[in-house]
Amino acid sequence: MNTLRTLIWKELLDLSRDRGTLFSTILLPLIALPIIGIVVGYVFQVQPTIIAIIDQDNSEWSRWLIEYFKAVIGVDSVPVKDVCVGVFLGRPVILYFNYTSVRSAELDPKIDLIVIIPGNFSKLVPNINVKVPVYYTVKTTSRADIAINVLWSAVSNFERHVAEARLKVLAPTVRINDIEYLRNPVEIKFYKLLKPSGVVAKPEERNIYLTMMVLIIALFMTISPPIAFISDSIAGERERKTLECLLVTPTSRNQILLSKLLSSIILSFLSSGASTIGAYIMYMFVLSGFGGGLVTLPINLEIIGVFSLTVFLTVFVTVSMALLISCLSDSVRSAQSKSIAISMVGSLVMFIGLYGDIDRLPSTVRTLLYFIPYTHSLQILNQYMKYNIYHAIPHILYLILFIVVFLVISIKIFNSERIFFGSKV
Repeated sequence: MNTLRTLIWKELLDLSRDRGTLFSTILLPLIALPIIGIVVGYVFQVQPTIIAIIDQDNSEWSRWLIEYFKAVIGVDSVPVKDVCVGVFLGRPVILYFNYTSVRSAELDPKIDLIVIIPGNFSKLVPNINVKVPVYYTVKTTSRADIAINVLWSAVSNFERHVAEARLKVLAPTVRINDIEYLRNPVEIKFYKLLKPSGVVAKPEERNIYLTMMVLIIALFMTISPPIAFISDSIAGERERKTLECLLVTPTSRNQILLSKLLSSIILSFLSSGASTIGAYIMYMFVLSGFGGGLVTLPINLEIIGVFSLTVFLTVFVTVSMALLISCLSDSVRSAQSKSIAISMVGSLVMFIGLYGDIDRLPSTVRTLLYFIPYTHSLQILNQYMKYNIYHAIPHILYLILFIVVFLVISIKIFNSERIFFGSKV
């Protein structure tokens, strides 16, 4: 045990000498990811959505519609001539009324949406047999979705006003207590919040899918550091001509291999923790920028425990695969270039997890994906979030099986003469 402890300490010292790698894999995520989140969130929050409203009717009814636009963004009056500044869903919105032609607004690059109130607007509003058109032109900007939501909210509120006026024309002698019962006779009421499995979910778990997205991204940020560490540990020793000296010591080869494996896992786990914390903070700020206020993602000790287990197994299987590649490589550069395939496969599974559900894929595709270890990493989180940890046990066992297979092959190579030659056999 003392020999193994000494070997692990030796490996940690060797890996820690590369300060650049340690900084980029452990400290950089804690610094860079929150900064990215703050910058992106700030840009989304302070970047105004600009809407140009062109009133070609200039009537009482068109002015009513404009008032509803102002009400939606929380402004009761126009503080500056032809300009109205307000907030919608925490995002700044500016309304402009000073454009005399549609084309001038179209040519203005700062405009996100152009609303056109046609010249016959006031004539069509009282007519119960027609729909009143409101035209709009949207530009392909990052704020266009917010602008369209402002438009639909204002028009929806204005429709109630029009419905009341038309009903009064249609039935002036009828006493109507609440126009809402005629306009919207069906009421949609929230009944129950469930997980995909049908189990009742807690109110704070409503946005659990956002937490799932952050965990998936953080999980696959843990793939690259183990590759860097283990590549230097085996191929680096061979490249520096120190592997032969290490192997002729009285220490068994299995102990040497185990020390390299454990030291890489320790540093990789530290890097994974830093990446997870950084990713959580980053997405908290990004989502806050979208929502206009501080947003916290639902997370608890149980989720942290399951995620930590998943990270450990993912790091372990990555180290096992990279260890095998390193044993068969002549240099660190060769080992890392060959290991790019591991990162690419991990990225493929990550995108599937972000934009799809593996359980809903055709059985043939799902079976093929199950030959990729990282699919089971994703499924551990997926099954836990949908059901409970017991549904994730098969995928935990699959990952352990992959680890054992890769380690057995690596041990055989490490205990053979091939370890001296790498790929030159």
